[in-house]
Amino acid sequence: MTQDALRHGSAPANSTQGAPSPYLAPFSRPGVAIGLGLATLALLVIFNRFPQLDLAVASWFFTEQPCPEDDPGPVCGSFTAMNNTTLMLIREVLHYLPVSLAIPLLIAAIPAGLSSVRRYRLFARGAMTAVAAILISPLLIVNGLLKEFSGRPRPVHTDVFGGDWPFVEAGRFTDYCSSNCSFVSGEASTGFWLICLVPLFPARFRPLAWVVALSLAVTTSGLRIAFGGHYLSDVLLGAAITIFVFSALAALARWRRWYEV
Repeated sequence: MTQDALRHGSAPANSTQGAPSPYLAPFSRPGVAIGLGLATLALLVIFNRFPQLDLAVASWFFTEQPCPEDDPGPVCGSFTAMNNTTLMLIREVLHYLPVSLAIPLLIAAIPAGLSSVRRYRLFARGAMTAVAAILISPLLIVNGLLKEFSGRPRPVHTDVFGGDWPFVEAGRFTDYCSSNCSFVSGEASTGFWLICLVPLFPARFRPLAWVVALSLAVTTSGLRIAFGGHYLSDVLLGAAITIFVFSALAALARWRRWYEV
C-alpha cells in the first residue's frame, strides 16, 4: 500500500479491496450528482401537484384562536413556537453557524493549498468546492433569485393561517410577495450546506460528522416550519438545491482532474 493511500485511509487501485473512493465521495460521483438533480425536480413536481402536503404540515404548528370582535376574519391564530425565547435563540445561533464556518474554512484553505503535503493541498481544493457551493446555492440561487422573484407568501402571511395573501403552491411564481419570499428557505439551504463539509473530515470521523451535520440542518429547517416562516417544500427544496450544487461542482472538478494534486 502506498504512503498516500495510507494517509487517506484507502487502498490502491490494484488492491484486492478494489479501487479507492474518489475524493469527496459520494458527492463527486457523476451518478450521484445526476440523481440529486432529478430528486430536486421530483420534489418540486410533487409539492406543486399536491399542495395539501405543505398545508397539512404547517397546520401542525398553527394554533387557531377566536377572532376579536373588532377585527373579524375567517382565520385567526398564531404559530406559537415564535413565542418561545429558547427556540428563537437556537434559531439565531443556527442562522449564523454556516457562514461562521465557511469563512475560516476558506482562510484555512489558502495556506493548505500552498503546502508541499499532498493531503493538505487536496483538502484545500475540497474546501474551496464547499465554499463555492455556499456562494452559488444559498447566496446566488436561493437568496439572489428564488426568494426575490418567486412571490410566494410565507405561511404566516397567508389567509389560511390568518394572513392577508392567498396560499401559493411551490414552483408557481406570483407577485404577492415583493422580496425575501418563502420559496425557497435560505436558512435550510445554508443549514444543509453543513453536509457538504462531511467528506472533508478523515474517514474515521465522518459517521459522527454526518450525525452532527444532519441534526443541525434538520433542526434549522424544522424551526423555520414551526415559526411559520416556511413550508415543508421550501426547506426540502432549499436543502436539495444546495446538496445538488455541491455534488455537481465536486463531480465537475473530479472530471477536470482538479483533485489530482
